[in-house]
Amino acid sequence: MDRIRALIRGYEGKSKHVYLDSEGNWTVGCGHFLTDEERLNVLTHPLWTDREIETLFEHDFKTALEDFAAVFGQQEMAEARKGALVDMLFNMGRSKFLKFYDMIPAVRRGDWELAAKECLDSRRARKLKARSAENAEMLRTGEWPDAAARL
Repeated sequence: MDRIRALIRGYEGKSKHVYLDSEGNWTVGCGHFLTDEERLNVLTHPLWTDREIETLFEHDFKTALEDFAAVFGQQEMAEARKGALVDMLFNMGRSKFLKFYDMIPAVRRGDWELAAKECLDSRRARKLKARSAENAEMLRTGEWPDAAARL
C-alpha cells in the first residue's frame, strides 16, 4: 500500500492553503475536496498543518480502497494495476469512475489492453494526459512506472 500512497501523493502534490482545482472544487492537502462544513471554516482556518493534511489524505485513501473493493471485490491483479485503479478512484471518486462503462468490465475479465485503451478514452485523460497515460501503461503492463522518467 505504501507504493500506491506514494503514487497518489506524487500526482496530487500537497498544499497547506485552500485552492480551487482545475474542476472548480475547493481543495486542500493532497487533493482533498472540502466538504461544505470544511469550507465554512476556511476563513478562520486558512492554513492547514501537516498532521491535518495527513489525516485527510488517509481518510480519502481509505475511501478509495473501499471503493476499489466495492467495484472489483477480491479480484486478483498485479499491485501496479490496483495502484492505477485506486489512483483513478482517489482522483475522481466512485461516481465518476463508474462511468468507465467499458473499462470496468475489461478489468474484471483481465483484458488489460482494452482496459488501458478505455482509460485513455475519457475526459479525464484529455485533462490529465501524463497521469492518465501512466495509469493506462500500469494497467496494460502490470508494472510500476519509472519514477526517474518523470524528472
